[in-house]
Amino acid sequence: MDRERKSEFSFKICEHIGTIATNGSGWTKELNLVSWNGADPKYDIRDWDRDHTHMGRGLTFKKEEMKALVGLALDHGIGPESEGIADEGMLTAE
Repeated sequence: MDRERKSEFSFKICEHIGTIATNGSGWTKELNLVSWNGADPKYDIRDWDRDHTHMGRGLTFKKEEMKALVGLALDHGIGPESEGIADEGMLTAE
């Protein structure tokens, strides 16, 4: 079976929601609203370099999926009020 892999794509960060973490080389794990190939924006969590020209693998979520993810986190006691999370600066909204 001969598969042609589409390697070219376009993206636009429509809204930067926040930075989750920064690693030693300056790459940041971010939550953004991103439009891929001109489609409607989706919530996107992935690593980015400083100028947003290179990215790591990530996860994209429709609005309903992001609501479910947040609900699961809250149901399991994971949130800004959770012990240690707010104090350690693990989530910084910008």
